[in-house]
Amino acid sequence: RIAELSEARQFSLRKTKVQELVFLLNELSGVDTGYKFCFYTYGPFSSELAGDVDYLDRIGVLNVEEGSGGDGYSVTAGKEATKIEQMVASRLDAFASNIEKIVVEFGGDSARDLELIATLVYISKYDPEFSGQRCRLVTKARELKPKFSNLDVEKKVDRLSQKKFLSIH
Repeated sequence: RIAELSEARQFSLRKTKVQELVFLLNELSGVDTGYKFCFYTYGPFSSELAGDVDYLDRIGVLNVEEGSGGDGYSVTAGKEATKIEQMVASRLDAFASNIEKIVVEFGGDSARDLELIATLVYISKYDPEFSGQRCRLVTKARELKPKFSNLDVEKKVDRLSQKKFLSIH
């Protein structure tokens, strides 16, 4: 469903972005995707999800193609996507609005921006020292992701807070 919604909105979708969007779906929408994430190079990562994406590519539900010039792997809905979606429609319908909310809110973000957004959400959920403190969140994000400036981090914290995805003080 994420691939179809992304295509409909003309958002590019890569394997890393799938990881980040499913993580955000899991953590911000209360949808239990069943995937467990650990913190990795580009933010939260689930090896089970990576395996499922590869499997869905093999059976035609997704198309995963290597981008030109080492630009990652492009992910689009495959020819079997509609058939599978119909098979799980009742379960999928229960989460359709949550999935759409996450794709609409974050699907247009660059992979770089999503890396930081997912990192901030990860810290807020799993860092025992966080406890809602803005300065702790910014400091920890800069420790984990030094390539981002304080301004980058502050802007993303503001966005997540304004949209009520983060509760900080």
